[in-house]
Amino acid sequence: MPRRITSHPVLGELPQAELVTIYLDGEPLAAREGEPIAAALLAAGRRVLRRSDKLNEPCGVFCAIGRCTDCAMTVDGRPNVRTCVTPVRDGMRIETQRGLGRFAGAEFGDTIPIRDGADWVMSPNSGEAARATQRAEVAVVGAGPAGLCAAIEAAKAGAQVMLLDENDRPGGQLVKQIHRFFGTSDHHAGVRGYEIGQRLLDEVRVLGVDVRLPTVVWGAFPGPVLGCATAEGESHALTAERLILATGASELAVAFPGWTLPGVMGAGAAQTLMNLHRVLPGERVLMVGSGNVGLIVAFQLLQAGARIAAVVEVAPQVGGWEVHADRVRRAGVPILTQHTVIEALGKDHVTGAVIGQLDEGGELRPGSERRLRADLICLAVGLRPQTQLAGMLDLEMTHDPRRGGRVPARDERMRSSDERVYVAGDLGAISEASIAMEEGRIAGRAAAAALGYGEDGETERVIEEAGRRIEVLQGDVRGGEGRPRRIMFTGGAARATPVVECYQRIPCDPCEAACPTGAIRVGPDPTALPTVEPARCTGCLRCVWACPGMAIFVVRPGPEPGEATIAIPWEWLPLPKAGTMGRGCDRAGRSVCKARVVRVLPPREAGQTAVVELAVNARHANRVRGFMM
Repeated sequence: MPRRITSHPVLGELPQAELVTIYLDGEPLAAREGEPIAAALLAAGRRVLRRSDKLNEPCGVFCAIGRCTDCAMTVDGRPNVRTCVTPVRDGMRIETQRGLGRFAGAEFGDTIPIRDGADWVMSPNSGEAARATQRAEVAVVGAGPAGLCAAIEAAKAGAQVMLLDENDRPGGQLVKQIHRFFGTSDHHAGVRGYEIGQRLLDEVRVLGVDVRLPTVVWGAFPGPVLGCATAEGESHALTAERLILATGASELAVAFPGWTLPGVMGAGAAQTLMNLHRVLPGERVLMVGSGNVGLIVAFQLLQAGARIAAVVEVAPQVGGWEVHADRVRRAGVPILTQHTVIEALGKDHVTGAVIGQLDEGGELRPGSERRLRADLICLAVGLRPQTQLAGMLDLEMTHDPRRGGRVPARDERMRSSDERVYVAGDLGAISEASIAMEEGRIAGRAAAAALGYGEDGETERVIEEAGRRIEVLQGDVRGGEGRPRRIMFTGGAARATPVVECYQRIPCDPCEAACPTGAIRVGPDPTALPTVEPARCTGCLRCVWACPGMAIFVVRPGPEPGEATIAIPWEWLPLPKAGTMGRGCDRAGRSVCKARVVRVLPPREAGQTAVVELAVNARHANRVRGFMM
């Protein structure tokens, strides 16, 4: 059952908010002022938001970012309101809608762009006076990681920049990402996504970028000219000398019997609900897909208080990074490769799922079906670039499965087939947010340089350095010298032994930066596997705090004869206290032995990782990696 998340190990206590009353089909419900209607209804246990026209089938939240119609409802007499992005207000009357309802006219004022001499203007069909065209030297559509960085670099070069986004807050996917980023200091390594978003926003404001939120860019026309609509319903045309499209991507779905039931949603939707709106969308979850998104969101669901029944993956191996899979496994979550979801069970919402095993040919093994109890099925099955505006501009497109399918063609400066239009972020290639930021930097500098802004040497330096960082970030994490020997605790000397359980060439070096004695080294290549010199370790535990993958543990003798202590990263609630007794768990979340907490190092500031030191029988020191109270 969905519920409010009142306490969170990373986000802290639920902030105070003004309570208002809304009415669902005449029934009064309490809501937090300003939260999306759909979030308020889910928090109140109302999952059915709309019913299909022909079969009267229930529908609920699927995307949570306004990209689909599953949450469309009638609000204050107006049909087809996207309730996942429409904030509540006191006295609002909401009706469960059947079908898509009736449109009373164009949503943004019945206006269309027409040519008036050399200019484009908005010409209302109703006969009102045409609205004046607005202008920008560089217009950036999309205020996610790529768009923010593009705006920053273009503004640094001296261009006049306008940044537009349909959401009421900038940051794109960053605002709901509470995990810590990998990479180096150039990529904000060790910093949580929402904190990176705030840093970029602060820089945008300092540089004087004209930020227009929320503004929907509903059309793009030769020029380039954008058709824009504000939250107040006013439309206008915007001409730009250079246009940067950073429109991002939307989640893919997979069809199976019951997939339209309330309780089946994209993994990103679950992330939005719990991390941004503090609503847990389900208590027991089946995650479909083991890429980085599926593994990260599964871990964040655990942090928010849900249980994960399983992670299923059709491929014969996990798709995401091992460090993400390992921390999910340490929580006792099974990751079932060569498995798929067959059916969602339930009448008005999900109550369970049927999964099954696949053979080497991808066919279901007869008799392998089994039922799982679940009230939420999360789909983490890939992303699709949002190419609508690029298509309206008739940009040259190419099909590249590695980049996400059909995407705009572009050169090394992110310039599309139209020299006035640049493409950055997931629109050009589905990738990590760190890569999107670098692409945005290139696009911003290149667009400004095309208008004569910035010194040539500085422009080329920024573009070349960003390009080199992209090459590092795009490296094959499974390549290189293979799995290193695991450092083992051997007892004996009264020194600490850092155990780094990171075996892929992920570009990341916070462990080296955190270690004051050089006991952990990565070297000049951030994709190199860490090396450990136990003799240098002083047991300061800074590496345990610093590792974004929560993959470093420090083992030492004591405190009693025959015992060893293991320092483990901790991002759960409750935070245990010294003296707490429980069970030490292995890398698969299985109970190994008795364990007691001997020391707790709480987060030094909000959002940081805690460290818990456990005492266990020394013979289990190389097995215990978790704690169950």
